[in-house]
Amino acid sequence: MLYQVIKVQNIKLKYIENMNLLVDSIKGKKLKKESYIKADKLFYFNIKKMNYFILGRIDENVLNELLRLILLLSNENKLIKVSNNL
Repeated sequence: MLYQVIKVQNIKLKYIENMNLLVDSIKGKKLKKESYIKADKLFYFNIKKMNYFILGRIDENVLNELLRLILLLSNENKLIKVSNNL
């Protein structure tokens, strides 16, 4: 079972738009296992029209890495902006 989880995670992380997210990179509610961020889609929401709560905050180093990845994807025209939620 562990092999299958690692294999699936390695497959997902081979794509440039997926960024690894370590367990200790979230402040607040802790992750139970490593995960990833799919950085090629930016979703825009009108927060006045929705109820939401904050699960946690990412570490500053993770944020900087995520911003670099978003800029790279934008420069390669691989960034998708989703604004139909507004």
